[in-house]
Amino acid sequence: MASKDKLRWVFAKPHFGFKLDEVSSELLNLISYYPLTEDDCKKAFGLAEKMVDWDIFFSCSENQKTIQTIGYHLDNDLSDLKVPELMKEKTIDKYKSNLAFNIIRTEKIMRFIDRIAKDHEVIILKGLLFNEVIYDNPGLRSMVDFDIMVRLEDLENIEKLLKEMGLNRPREKKFAAWENRSHHLLFEYKTTEASLLIEVHRLLFTEGIIFPDYNDIWKNIIPVNFSNETMYRMDNERLCLYTILTLAMQSFAINLRRLIDIVTIANSFPINWDIVRNLAQKWQANNFLEIAALIMKSYYPEISFKITKQVSLPSFDKKVFNYYFDEKNYRFYKYNFTFHRHRLNAYFLTEKKVNYFKLLSKSLFNAILHGYPD
Repeated sequence: MASKDKLRWVFAKPHFGFKLDEVSSELLNLISYYPLTEDDCKKAFGLAEKMVDWDIFFSCSENQKTIQTIGYHLDNDLSDLKVPELMKEKTIDKYKSNLAFNIIRTEKIMRFIDRIAKDHEVIILKGLLFNEVIYDNPGLRSMVDFDIMVRLEDLENIEKLLKEMGLNRPREKKFAAWENRSHHLLFEYKTTEASLLIEVHRLLFTEGIIFPDYNDIWKNIIPVNFSNETMYRMDNERLCLYTILTLAMQSFAINLRRLIDIVTIANSFPINWDIVRNLAQKWQANNFLEIAALIMKSYYPEISFKITKQVSLPSFDKKVFNYYFDEKNYRFYKYNFTFHRHRLNAYFLTEKKVNYFKLLSKSLFNAILHGYPD
């Protein structure tokens, strides 16, 4: 593979790597969302009539982590959509398998989280929150682990409690990246079927990159009831900002699923966007807010506008892009960009390194939106 093609494949997400045609791209964006309105369904039927390559459509949906949602729709409100029968069956099966898998895993892991919540306040994050509270359907979204946040002063007691219940900090090399990060502890519960992972956060983000006011976050929590014990989520604005910034921070894991999570929050809850933008400024996260808006602009421009309240966003600088993405700089860039995420902690962070990372981030995300220049 030529160097430019290689870089295009590595960084070209959400759709560019698959070179979807306009109809396929529009249909993918539409039916990856949940729930669909009656008008959405009518539009989906119209687009399906024009589809040319279902194979690449479903390959892309799997890569973009939305195939489970599409499977749900094909089994329910889009059951009459004209899709090749074998592909339809496989996609529905992925949804149903994910549903069963997540129900079993969640049932096993919730007894540990319930035990924590009995004596400590627990904020539910990420996949667990989306599946059980926001989507209210555990089959729509895959989960790698279960994320919660606790107060810093409770962390030592919680670690002791989980160890007494049979959970351990994993020792395998593949978990080293998780264990080296500074904002959470990882615990593993091994069953005969699989290993279940709980991330117990003390912070929302790696220390020294973004600076949330945690006293403010804990003052603005909302009870959620989906288990034996009362747990909490962040209020609408802080949850929305956290989800947006997670998209910008986790550049190597961009996919359509993450974009749709943001759109779902924006459409499901009343959001005061002035508060979101003010919080981003207080958290020193405006750069990352712009990065997220750049990503959203090509797919959900109305949300992008709400994020930044700007009609136009910075266009990518070809000179900067070519410098950082030239083949000879590729390994150097990849090391520096991913280093902060997996191994950098507060002891190694300097203002210069943080600014350098932000510069690289903006170059990368402009590149994602515009593709590799010829």
